[in-house]
Amino acid sequence: MTDLADLLDDLARTPAPASRLRPGDMYAAGRRRHRRTVTAMVTAAGAAVVTLVAGVAFATLDRSPGPVQHEPQPGQTGQPAPTEPAPTEAARDYHGAVAAAAASDPDHLYAVVLDCGTATTSPPDWYSCQRDLLASGDAGRTWQMRNRDFGSFDSIRLTALPGGVLVARAEKLISGGALPASGGYVSVDGGRTWKVVELQDAPVSQLAAGGWVEWSWDATAGIWAGDPGLARYTLMADPPALKFTGTAVRNAVGGAWWLDGVDPATGQPAVAISVDAGRNWSTHVFTDIPVAENSGYSVGSATLDGRTGYVVSMTGHGIDGGGRVWVHRTTDGGKTWQQVEHGGTAPWSYGGGLSYLTPDGGHVIVNLGGRDGRRSFSISRDGARYTQVTLAGLPEDDLAELPRPVPGGGYLASTIDAVYVSSDGLQWRRIVPHAA
Repeated sequence: MTDLADLLDDLARTPAPASRLRPGDMYAAGRRRHRRTVTAMVTAAGAAVVTLVAGVAFATLDRSPGPVQHEPQPGQTGQPAPTEPAPTEAARDYHGAVAAAAASDPDHLYAVVLDCGTATTSPPDWYSCQRDLLASGDAGRTWQMRNRDFGSFDSIRLTALPGGVLVARAEKLISGGALPASGGYVSVDGGRTWKVVELQDAPVSQLAAGGWVEWSWDATAGIWAGDPGLARYTLMADPPALKFTGTAVRNAVGGAWWLDGVDPATGQPAVAISVDAGRNWSTHVFTDIPVAENSGYSVGSATLDGRTGYVVSMTGHGIDGGGRVWVHRTTDGGKTWQQVEHGGTAPWSYGGGLSYLTPDGGHVIVNLGGRDGRRSFSISRDGARYTQVTLAGLPEDDLAELPRPVPGGGYLASTIDAVYVSSDGLQWRRIVPHAA
């Protein structure tokens, strides 16, 4: 889940508040909640240990020291960039909020943050704050202003691929900037410059090197093959026989492309794998589980090396019961699959199926939350039995970017306040991207 619309969709599953919340209201509430929590910690500790508690809290909560470092612009080599006026107290409810985050490897991180230093309303609302694209090349220790006034959108999805490639999808334009309108964009220089991704009519039989795939907006039409060098989307000439159930950007993992969805004929979960850049696909339909009677399947696949992987399939209605979960595993790149969880220990949730593998062989399933909206996580070493696990350092609520593997190694998640990174998917470190 990577944008404000998804956050509000999750909010709709919890008991309704007294009034409807706008995305900006939610940002502000999260910022105020964070400040109240820190204040309460210090107050409760007592005067004798204030210094110790404050030192531990800030060492834990913010391991990204120093302000953003502006890169010299052409003709300004060696000259510091001008600083913006400090935001007002009211602006701080929004200033620095993380709208999107991505990483291509453990060192190269990206964040779209709200910049309210020059907000056009008083007090500012989130619509009047510009967005900045920040980048870090040292695992979040320092940040550079990669693109000021990135554009203001109701939602923004950001995906980082190897080699400095960034893919962005912006929706519901508020005001243009580096991204001038709603739509898809690609950057091949780490976000310094951007091109509109154009749609091409002629299908292609092979995925571009360093490219990506996205489900077409009409889920029955197939998949779009993204080519970063040509900045174009093209339909695959011979896509796998799947009905796709999501809109996520995918890239190759371990030399293999994994796509999940459902069989168009039966609605049963299925996964398609290609090891030759999309020229040929091997599709497996999980016929050992029943056809869904009253609801469709939510399906998610996960692999770190293209050989060992899992598919989690969920169906049913209602947080209080009626949902069912099936877990399948392969150890040979999808040639064979086994149903491995039979005891009802895998968690079920609305929009579920999201999971990831850890380097030591663990399989973590993300529970998107019940009525309280809190996330939880369950892990298994063999897929047979899942037990709830605490991801140290990662909050269970307010997650905007749910935990996911990074193409070049490691893991990424984010809240409205910070970016979180991990080397093993279990122990997490909090980083606050600093805008000037």
